Amino acid sequence: MKNSGDFLLFLTMIFATIFLIGIIRPDFVVFWSSVKSRGKAAVFGGLAVVCFVIWGITASQREDTFKNDAAPRDSSFSNQSR
Repeated sequence: MKNSGDFLLFLTMIFATIFLIGIIRPDFVVFWSSVKSRGKAAVFGGLAVVCFVIWGITASQREDTFKNDAAPRDSSFSNQSR
């Protein structure tokens, strides 16, 4: 992981995975309560959304790698007669 953006994306994936497991089997992920419900497992879904939003805000702008910086063609060469 190069920077904090990678860490936030990693946390997003972990929380999303735990959320999906918690929706199917809440007793696997809800450890802090005696009542195991899908609503309490949704906390991890909320954490995934929060991490994703923070990652999106803090992600650096990437330059367009396909930007056309080539010099324009000189059309005088293509119109020459032989």
